[in-house]
Amino acid sequence: MEGLDETIALLIEVMNRVPFIETFSSCGGQTQLRFEGCEERLEYRVANVGRSVCGFDGGLIEGFLRNLTADMSISVKEIACLGRGDTFCEFHIEKEADKIGNQPIAVAPQAGATGK
Repeated sequence: MEGLDETIALLIEVMNRVPFIETFSSCGGQTQLRFEGCEERLEYRVANVGRSVCGFDGGLIEGFLRNLTADMSISVKEIACLGRGDTFCEFHIEKEADKIGNQPIAVAPQAGATGK
């Protein structure tokens, strides 16, 4: 399996074929991907609706990274979005502190829960 840094480099190589990633940086275990110019390249205006609208994109990036690294502690969070009125979309990629052994923490059902 690839390490996180190598996998992010692969992600950027793939994304650069559709030139959306404007900047990429990694510092202190946190990586940032910034997407700029999406509206111009897609010829589609993203309205300012006061909230993030790129949840699918963040999930896609997170799934890509988790699958290629087999590391379930990788988390992708959108911190800037055209839908919130920002001039770019930006995602932070980091390892979650609340994961144990690279596996999601199992949550036991509450006593008496029927699942209905």
